[in-house]
This record gives sequence, C-alpha cells and structure tokens, in this order.
Amino acid sequence: LGDASAEEKQADANAVIFIVDDNQVTLLTLTKMINKMNPQLTVRCFNDGAEIVKAYSSLDLLCFIPPRLILMDMQMPIMGCLEASLAIRVQEQQ
Repeated sequence: LGDASAEEKQADANAVIFIVDDNQVTLLTLTKMINKMNPQLTVRCFNDGAEIVKAYSSLDLLCFIPPRLILMDMQMPIMGCLEASLAIRVQEQQ
C-alpha cells in the first residue's frame, strides 16, 4: 500500500463501492469498516436488489461512476442478489 503510484492513489480516490443489504445495521457496519480501511473510497448503500438495478439503469442521469466492488446480501425482499446480478449484467451488455 505504501508503494502505490500517483495513478493508483488517484484511482482509489475515485473508487466507489456499493453495499446492498436490507439490514440497516449491516449497511452501517460495513460502511464504517470500509471508511476506516480507506477513507478515500466512496460507499453507496442500497436496501435491495431493485434499488441497485435502478441505479444502473439511470447511469447517464446520475453521472454514474461504476463501482469497483459490489457487496450484496443473497436474500433480500423485492429482488435478491442473483436476480439483481443478472439484471446488472444484462444492462452492462446493452
């Protein structure tokens, strides 16, 4: 980590991580852990798979930066991890 180039540090400053979980305690805990490990990362939280799919479908409207990592709960109301992952992959291919 100490040997990171200026380009790598800039990439980290622009990096986004998505956390998708219906449990607010989990969202808060993971957000705090990630921010403690690297305060430069941007963390966006979603309550279910449908919310993250909606975020992906409105990329142009949000000046969206694609996430470097998505942490997603497997079982959530409305739309679970597998359905959301499939929907995101389909959108990425379009």
